[in-house]
Amino acid sequence: MIKHILHVLLPGCLLAFQDREKPCEAKIALERDAVQLRITGYCRSQSTQPASYRYELVVAKKSQGGQATSRQSGEFELLPGQTVRLSHITVDAGGAYAGRLRIFTHAGVLLARDSVWQSTPTH
Repeated sequence: MIKHILHVLLPGCLLAFQDREKPCEAKIALERDAVQLRITGYCRSQSTQPASYRYELVVAKKSQGGQATSRQSGEFELLPGQTVRLSHITVDAGGAYAGRLRIFTHAGVLLARDSVWQSTPTH
């Protein structure tokens, strides 16, 4: 009986959580020139209230020169309707890379994320 109740209630709870308005949106923007790729993290408010969050921008890169991982993080304030530039990491434009931006509450709850990657170098 309890198993049946959970099968009925749990999907509804998950749908209610997924439909809930997210307080912010994470976005990674790419700017490329002949030599470098600039990976910039942004957060855009979707809330009517000011809030304080923390972010983590991680980029792993692999090129002829080797491989490396760069990690940047910090805290920021976000006003209603505001978009904030959080940080940027620059890598070799011809190498392979993977970038991930995550936005958290101060309690560590994941609110938003975005990612980018290039597995085959371009020339």
